[in-house]
Amino acid sequence: MNKEVPAMKNRMLPRLAAALVTLALLCTAASALADSVTLADTVDYRDGYTTISWSGDAASNYEVVVEAINNGPSAQTKFSSGKTSRNSIQVKNMIPGKSYTVYVTDSSGKVLGKRDYTMPEPAVFVDGKLKNTSIKISLEPRRLKNGDPPKKAQKISQFKASEIQKTTEDGSYEYGVKYSMKMPQLGHERTFLLTLAFESPNGYLMVVSAENMTYEYVARGYQTIWYYILGTNYFPAMLKTTGTIETGKYKTYMFLDGMLVNENKFTVK
Repeated sequence: MNKEVPAMKNRMLPRLAAALVTLALLCTAASALADSVTLADTVDYRDGYTTISWSGDAASNYEVVVEAINNGPSAQTKFSSGKTSRNSIQVKNMIPGKSYTVYVTDSSGKVLGKRDYTMPEPAVFVDGKLKNTSIKISLEPRRLKNGDPPKKAQKISQFKASEIQKTTEDGSYEYGVKYSMKMPQLGHERTFLLTLAFESPNGYLMVVSAENMTYEYVARGYQTIWYYILGTNYFPAMLKTTGTIETGKYKTYMFLDGMLVNENKFTVK
């Protein structure tokens, strides 16, 4: 944009310089605005899905990252929730009653905007005559040799923090729970978004599974659905982020379509 000014017009140089500075400032401000987005004041949580939206066209492709906050002294992991070319996204790794920082980045990982959100308190699950108290949950400590299919998960008497840390670090075993859901007689088949989360004694929080689950029609008796081993991704993530495997009582949360079905516990010694 700079070009030579004839000597006869030198008296205009101060004005021209001032104009150029103003233009540069405007360009800088416009560039700064173009490199950021503004997240909405609230998120929309519905049926287990959280819709996050923002304004501003700072990139052609966005990635949304979610981090739990204010959940105890534990450090937390920033989890990628997905990518989009739009100005909104639906994610499944935020649960009711918890607080999160949401980051929107461009394809290079540059943070374009962030905001803290507190999720609504969970509603208690009910679907017609089917209620949270109708569903019985049981947990069983298990470990799985690295590379084996889930069906080969072995029952263990208890979780030991030192053993989990050692075998996680050397890659020999994975740990989780056999998670069983005993369903009562159902009048018709039903499909829900089943969300399961683990939380450590110090508050390390992670959604370990979120998927559609179909519960079949049962005319008499009941049906039991289970994961051979659930949460094998939890302890490695915790160890990488916090540097340790905590001892104490861990919580598990189960939601169907975003409604709380069950809180349970297991112990790591």
